[in-house]
Amino acid sequence: MEKDRIALLLEKYWNAETTVEEEKLIKQYFSGQDTFEANQREVAEWFTDVADYKSIVPEEMDFARKIGKTPLIKILPNFLLKIAAIVLLVTSLTLAVLYYNWMVQVKETIAIRKKAESSLLFISKELNKGYSSFNQSTMVISRSN
Repeated sequence: MEKDRIALLLEKYWNAETTVEEEKLIKQYFSGQDTFEANQREVAEWFTDVADYKSIVPEEMDFARKIGKTPLIKILPNFLLKIAAIVLLVTSLTLAVLYYNWMVQVKETIAIRKKAESSLLFISKELNKGYSSFNQSTMVISRSN
């Protein structure tokens, strides 16, 4: 009979419909037993965990008082160190990006220069062929005269 009552109370608990007294009954039931059925074992662990978390008391901190105790001389170097690290990081990343862009431009310039040189070399060879053909034809005409 008690198991049926606990099952009804658990259903109300999961639907957030229990009273404080009913919740106390549920917690007492699960804290007073060591063995449970398979479906109740997880519920018992739930209430054990909730009880454990309720026992944890957060430590209060008074930040104003804590900072007031720490002299500015001790805080300032850390603060300046952090700022210097950020400035160094931003500067190095900026320089890396600029260097990468410069290298890309240099490679493109080299590729364009090589293409221009090969085109000029091709034109020069073709002009030399034309010039030699022109010289041969003028030599043939001058011999025949």
